[in-house]
Amino acid sequence: MRLVFFIFIFCWLNPSLLFANPNTKNLVEPLKKTNPVQAEKVLQPQNVEVKLNQNSYVEKINNGFKKTIAIGKKGFSQINSIQMLTAQRRAKRPHNIMASYTGVATWIPSKIGLSYTYSPTAIGSWELSYSRGKISAPFFISDIGTVSDSHLSLLYRSYSRRNTFAVIYGLNYYKFDAHLSSEFLSSISSGPVSDYNILAVESLGATIGFGNRWQLKNGMSLGVDWFQLNIPLHVFKTEANYLSSNADPEDKKDIENVLDILKRVPTFSFLKLQAGYTF
Repeated sequence: MRLVFFIFIFCWLNPSLLFANPNTKNLVEPLKKTNPVQAEKVLQPQNVEVKLNQNSYVEKINNGFKKTIAIGKKGFSQINSIQMLTAQRRAKRPHNIMASYTGVATWIPSKIGLSYTYSPTAIGSWELSYSRGKISAPFFISDIGTVSDSHLSLLYRSYSRRNTFAVIYGLNYYKFDAHLSSEFLSSISSGPVSDYNILAVESLGATIGFGNRWQLKNGMSLGVDWFQLNIPLHVFKTEANYLSSNADPEDKKDIENVLDILKRVPTFSFLKLQAGYTF
């Protein structure tokens, strides 16, 4: 293995040995003894050819790097231009209506929404937004039925001296509804069924987060709220008539656990994608 490595290093340091014509070398060897100068002239064109090939290969690599860097600089310049102009456009076109899709959130995996934003100045914006998600599948407990939640938020986006990046904070009204399935309702032994088909929680909380907004030349606007956290502050309503029934104690305990989670545990969202129009 060491011998192979040594041969590789030697050939790399002496590339002319790989490209030299063995017949030419055999003819030049006797000539070196009688006329060394002439022998050097015979070998010189081969050395030059090898060097030219090496230089050409290196030049192609350098040109490739230069083109890649140029493309990167051009793209960065365009993005930077949009960022620099967003603050100016936000001041000139202060109204913004956007639709949104949230890919990751509690307690429903995905939500759709709508928002209206007003920017009295370039350094900050007021926003009223609504989002809702719904799922019909087992979730907290087996066969719970249909679960939905919604957020109505009044937020302030603080850009300060930044162009597109904002710190988000404000208030959030949260509503959670769960329609119990027939499996749960079948265990109720008293009272009409309609009295026990809803589990609901409504609360007020604080919202903090951060995101980016871009306003394009044609009036289109794009945004991403990278992260938002909603912290419960006050519970307005807790409705769970199911707990007052003669239902199975284990099912009641499951409902109590769900209520406790909804009242105490903060909710969050990632990657809220937004698109809209400014005017």
